[in-house]
Amino acid sequence: MAKLLILSAGRKGDLLQMQHVADALGWPWSTYELGFAAGSNAAIALRPMHYLQRGRVADIVAHEADIVLCAEASAGAIAVHAKSRGGRFKLVCIGRPRGHFSAFDLIITSPQYQLQPASNVVEFPVGPHYLPALTERDQRLISNLKKGGKPTLAVLVGGTSLPDVFDERAAMQLADIIKGQVGAWDVHVVTSPRTGESAARALQAVLFQHATIHLWSAEQGTAYPALVAAADSFVVTSDSVSMTAEAMLTGKPVWLHRLPKREKLTHACVWWLRRWRFADFMFERGLLEVRPNRERLYNHWHEQYGLGLDSLGVGSRDFPQTAPLAAERIRHLFSVNSR
Repeated sequence: MAKLLILSAGRKGDLLQMQHVADALGWPWSTYELGFAAGSNAAIALRPMHYLQRGRVADIVAHEADIVLCAEASAGAIAVHAKSRGGRFKLVCIGRPRGHFSAFDLIITSPQYQLQPASNVVEFPVGPHYLPALTERDQRLISNLKKGGKPTLAVLVGGTSLPDVFDERAAMQLADIIKGQVGAWDVHVVTSPRTGESAARALQAVLFQHATIHLWSAEQGTAYPALVAAADSFVVTSDSVSMTAEAMLTGKPVWLHRLPKREKLTHACVWWLRRWRFADFMFERGLLEVRPNRERLYNHWHEQYGLGLDSLGVGSRDFPQTAPLAAERIRHLFSVNSR
């Protein structure tokens, strides 16, 4: 049985996806935490060892893992460095690597990353998301939700993640839409760590008489897992691929609320450069990268799985859980390379 090492640089969402794949594999696995000094993505891509503050390449090599799994650009850069220093592992990236694809044995991606086809690239319609696990507190909240006479509409609120912007104005726009649904639904709104205090206050000011507001709290936890499990339909803000995917995994109708957008000039310049061959080396070295295209992903989910775009979708039980599919690709990679 192969041994797997997860490299994490602290992003919870990426770590969860890697853990889902590791669990689906069923192989012994452990997590190695990396920490980096502040720096631009390009600077870290050029000099990953200079910015590494927690973790050592020697430890990664000494672990003698058969598979190293990464999902963050900075962690991937260190993994590539460890492989060049004698690591005999197969290197697998979830999402999009930074730098040249040839350094990775397998890249498991999804449509928003817009990767060019290659022999080591596998694209699935969605990343390896799972429905969140439930605690006893969640079960109690679910019992209370079931006591209402109306079906439950859960509004899953993220925050600004460019180009999507969730500020006070966007919060007021969302609140007005939610007010229009109150007559037919028992509405519950749950915020996230990225929502921001001013936007959360704006939601409360408009909706306090119309909906139950569950504010995210580091101390008290979140109602998010319970609402995902118990709701009959969902409204999700377009900044969060993970929340949209988890709502879609329930098979219930999902309404994607598309937030206002703000483009940065630098992103427009990157898109322009990507058209020209002379800039290829900058993308291959990881000095530049095209931002994930969430709109492309959501349009795919709308066409294939019934995601509602600015209206309630139809719900689909066909939305795939791709962690087992990713695990199968990794097993095949390992078996082929072990013959």
